[in-house]
Amino acid sequence: MASINEDGAILMGKYLSCDGFDDKRIAGILTHFHGDHIENLESSLQNYGKIFVTPATRNVLIAIKGDWLEIRRNLVSKNFFDSFDYRDERITFYPTTHTLGSAQILVETDDCRILNTGDFREGTVPIEVDILIVDSTYGSPQFNRKYMRDLAVKTLVSKVKEGLKVGPVCISANRGKLQESMNILYTADIEVPLIFHRKIVRISKVFRDHGHEIGEFLVIGTTEAEEILRSGQPHIAFYPDRSYIYGEEKYMIIRVSDWDRVSPLYSQIAGKKYIIGLPDHCEFKGIREFVKNCNPSLVITDAFRSGNARHLARHIRNKLGIKARHMP
Repeated sequence: MASINEDGAILMGKYLSCDGFDDKRIAGILTHFHGDHIENLESSLQNYGKIFVTPATRNVLIAIKGDWLEIRRNLVSKNFFDSFDYRDERITFYPTTHTLGSAQILVETDDCRILNTGDFREGTVPIEVDILIVDSTYGSPQFNRKYMRDLAVKTLVSKVKEGLKVGPVCISANRGKLQESMNILYTADIEVPLIFHRKIVRISKVFRDHGHEIGEFLVIGTTEAEEILRSGQPHIAFYPDRSYIYGEEKYMIIRVSDWDRVSPLYSQIAGKKYIIGLPDHCEFKGIREFVKNCNPSLVITDAFRSGNARHLARHIRNKLGIKARHMP
C-alpha cells in the first residue's frame, strides 16, 4: 500500500506514483513544484494517463517548463479538499504551509488511509490515517530552532531597510522562497523600485495571480530598469539563487535560505553579503507532534530526500511507540 522506490518515487495505493516515476504504476501525482519533487516529470508525462496536481502547482510548472505543458491533457489540476476517485481509490489534496500550491495527499482504499505529507512546516493540519509517509528534512533533534519564524521575517525586513539607507539591495533565493520574500517586503510597505531578473518573471506572475502580492516591477534589460541600475539609486533587485549578479559590488546582497538553529541572521559572508534563514520545513519537534496527531499504525520516513530519515524512524519507534521505517 505504501513505499518509496530507489529513484524517490513515493508509491501510494495500487496505482499512484507520487513525486517520481515508477514503471509499474499507471498514474502520477505531485505534492509541489520544487526540483527534487519533479525530477521525473517528463517520464511521468510520457507514460502515465493522468498526473494530478493542484491548480497553482500546474501554473508554476508551466512557468518553469514552458507553454507546451499547458496543452498536455494528462496534467490534471484538482482543488484542495475536493475528493475525486481514481478507479477504486479516493484521492484528496490538503494544503500545507510549505509553498504556493503545496499539498498533502490522502489516498483512501477500501481498508486503508495513506497520507503523504510532502514538504511541510508548522501550521499544516494533521490528518488521522493508517499509514503516514512523512517529510524527514529536519528529522533529528539538532534541527530544533531557537527562534520563531516571525523573527526571521522581521530580520529580513529590517536588514533590507538598513541596506536601502545607503544604496540598492539584492535578494536571491530559490523558487518559491524568492516570491515569498517579495510578498514579505511588499506587505512591509517598502517603496523603492523593484527590478527582476528575467528568469523569475513568469513564476512571480503566477504567485501574484494566486493572491501573493509582489508589487509592480521592472525587468533587467529594459530601458527603465537599466536607467535605475546605472544611477545606483536605492532599489531592490531579485535574482534566482546562486546566479550571477550584475554590478554585484554596488549591492547589499541577502541570500534567503531555509535554516539555522540559533538565529535567522546566521551568516555574514564578506562585507555586505548576508544569509537569512526563513524556514519552510517543519523542525524536529514539529514533525514529532505532527506524527502523533496523525495517529498512524505505520510511519515511512523519506530517506531519498533526507539523510535524517533513519534517525527519525528510530525516534518514532523508540519514543512514540509507533511502527516506523525509512525508505528507500
